[in-house]
Amino acid sequence: MEIVVVGAGIVGLEVAWHLREAGIRRLAVIDRGAAGRGATAHGAGLLSHFAWNPLDARLVRRSAELYASQQAELGGSFFRVTGSYVVVGAPTEPGAAAASADGDGEGTRVGPRDPGQGGDAARHATGRGGLPPTGAVGDAPQGRTAPATEEVIRRLRRRVAMLRAVGVAVEAVDPAAGIAAVPAWNWDDIAAAWFLPHDGALLPGDGAQLLARRLRQREVKVLEGSPVRELATGSGPGGPAVAGVHTAEGPVAADVVVVAAGVWTRSLLRTAGLDAPIKPYRTQLSLWALPEGIDPDDVPPLHDVTGAYYWLPRQGLLAVGDGTGLVEEDPDAFRRDPDPEFLAASRRRLEHRMPAARGAEAVGGWAHLCDATPDRRPLLGPYGGVAGLHLAVGFNGFGVMRAPAVGELVAAFVLGEEPALGGEPVAGIESLRADRFDGFVDFPIGQGFNTVDAD
Repeated sequence: MEIVVVGAGIVGLEVAWHLREAGIRRLAVIDRGAAGRGATAHGAGLLSHFAWNPLDARLVRRSAELYASQQAELGGSFFRVTGSYVVVGAPTEPGAAAASADGDGEGTRVGPRDPGQGGDAARHATGRGGLPPTGAVGDAPQGRTAPATEEVIRRLRRRVAMLRAVGVAVEAVDPAAGIAAVPAWNWDDIAAAWFLPHDGALLPGDGAQLLARRLRQREVKVLEGSPVRELATGSGPGGPAVAGVHTAEGPVAADVVVVAAGVWTRSLLRTAGLDAPIKPYRTQLSLWALPEGIDPDDVPPLHDVTGAYYWLPRQGLLAVGDGTGLVEEDPDAFRRDPDPEFLAASRRRLEHRMPAARGAEAVGGWAHLCDATPDRRPLLGPYGGVAGLHLAVGFNGFGVMRAPAVGELVAAFVLGEEPALGGEPVAGIESLRADRFDGFVDFPIGQGFNTVDAD
């Protein structure tokens, strides 16, 4: 069997990794650019178990296991377990009573407090380690918050119950526990919070480079700077079948082609008279040098659901993101610098939630593209009624945190095996199969990094 994987991002490389683990030797990964230097390198790198549904939770958990084992084999330090906080930040309704943090557990606010005051502020911008105690904010009835906020909390509590039922560790955090764990964060307007101890932070571009190097060592061809211009098809015993691809250097024959080309998937499929329901949309990320005394590597990752942003440490800086545009973009002509309005909003969010970070310096950032699908689920496996054609695309901004598990599933599809994760069957795999769609259908782009509305 000869297999070509189109796309040397983290997903394509993970597919190749699992195929090589299964004994496939005639294998090539081809990319228009450098391995792991496109969308992968511009991914935020947050690995969060705060998933949409039980299957997605399995994908993230399995990916965390595989990243850890791959790092042990490959070396480097592209993945570490940090834990992360998910918070719902909202003001209480006018006139609502504020209960004390050590009261009956009904309150959502603590007394006025400015963590930016005093000489200890910078030292306490980071967590102190260990699991925060369970408590009122995540699980118990709350004080009076705005109705829209209460609905968000109800939805997230249902999400937490689902996650706990499938074995994901999620700890509720009350205001007192939050202040004790991360004193320099502003907890005054946090109406609900949870801590996920097994979440982590990734340097996805670094991980991809290490995967590419090891694949080459194992005699897998990783061809960089070689755009795939055409998907070649022919006739097989049962109808249309893959014949290979055409690159700038010439044809490459293959029995199987796995398309892991992200936002360039549609243009490649169209060369074979096919299409897929994918739309590119733009996301932004900003990088901040924090004031002296605050080590970004010790700042716990955060996702503020109602504030619509996240942050996490990244190579000695703090990355603040979720500047997402819900309009379709041209993959070959989009603005790659972050917008000034996004940078200003990132500063406001950072300084509001962590007042000790006032005066942080914006030192960089970028904008890049993610690939949306109609149901915000990826497109995996056989596609288009063409024998040997498989997709591994459509991750809606979550590709990095799912990539190792996706590679395992797609490799099983390619080899004609029952898809499994860690040897265990996968319930509900039909919801991820690429062939649940037949061509392009129009759809509105939804927020990818969203823990509230997706099912």
